[in-house]
Amino acid sequence: MVYLTEPLDKEHKQHDIAGFDCGTPALNTWLKTQASQAARKGRSITYVIVDDDNTVRGYFALVARRPYPTESLPQEFAEKFPVSVPTALLARLAVDLSVQGKGVGGMLLVEAMQRVKQLAIENGDVLLFVDAKDGQASFYTKYGFTPLLTDPQTLFIRIDELP
Repeated sequence: MVYLTEPLDKEHKQHDIAGFDCGTPALNTWLKTQASQAARKGRSITYVIVDDDNTVRGYFALVARRPYPTESLPQEFAEKFPVSVPTALLARLAVDLSVQGKGVGGMLLVEAMQRVKQLAIENGDVLLFVDAKDGQASFYTKYGFTPLLTDPQTLFIRIDELP
């Protein structure tokens, strides 16, 4: 199967999202009812991975995050930034049940990291954060993310370590 990752069509004319089901109702609903609105308002940008017939098989959403306080970061970061560090946030990542366990989640995460790396040049972001849900922290640690000392479900990776 050949997949293509591209920005979500805000009018829902190009991408078929009707049947998307990742097994988490909140993530399904967000894609179908809020992703386009968030993009129009400049709050986030959503990218979808589609198959040959433009059926959405997964998505991720990126958010420009406010500077993050350094007190929760390991000493090596905290000492470089006296008060806060500029960051990006991987706000959502979801894969349709039909392709879970087939590497699509990893493809989406790598794509998200590459896009953040490109944007970081313009924005000056230093770290990428993700708030892992439902015990998914181990998925992100396989890709180099480190849990926060104060909250192991919130993970980060340095932008200069992204693929």
